Amino acid sequence: MSHSARLADYRAALRTPGAPLAAVGALFARLPIAMLGLSLLLYVQRETGSFAVAGLISAGALTGVASGSVVQGRVMDRRGRPTVPLLVAAGLFAV
Repeated sequence: MSHSARLADYRAALRTPGAPLAAVGALFARLPIAMLGLSLLLYVQRETGSFAVAGLISAGALTGVASGSVVQGRVMDRRGRPTVPLLVAAGLFAV
């Protein structure tokens, strides 16, 4: 038996102390990942003239980010404090 979330469920969750700030923070924290795919798509399309090639490059990059996020999460779970893994991930992402 499945249970789908209703709008009232979200309202109740957002009434929890601290939840609205965390939700807004999570929203803004995810924007760079979305912008990576879009910027790659537009850049590669401009350089190659092909949306097909641009889509493949963008999909490949986002697949790598998704796979890396799983590995990053596992490392952070094992190490406890996430400071060092986050700094390493930020450095690798910048490269």
